[in-house]
Amino acid sequence: MYLREHAAPPVKAIEMPFRIPLVDREMGEVLDLPLDGFIDLIEEGDIVVELKTAAGRYTLLDLTHQLQLTT
Repeated sequence: MYLREHAAPPVKAIEMPFRIPLVDREMGEVLDLPLDGFIDLIEEGDIVVELKTAAGRYTLLDLTHQLQLTT
């Protein structure tokens, strides 16, 4: 009963790579270096799940200096 009622949605992909071109907003120019990364989990229905763990809470300084957290 637990698995039937509380099971997570089916998984479509894990560690899915992505590449996003970065654009200079003022000039409208595509930069030479794209943003590459991995999406931790994509569930059925194209639900993106990004998993983060840390020993403590993130500070405002962490959020402004760590691109992975805010991207």
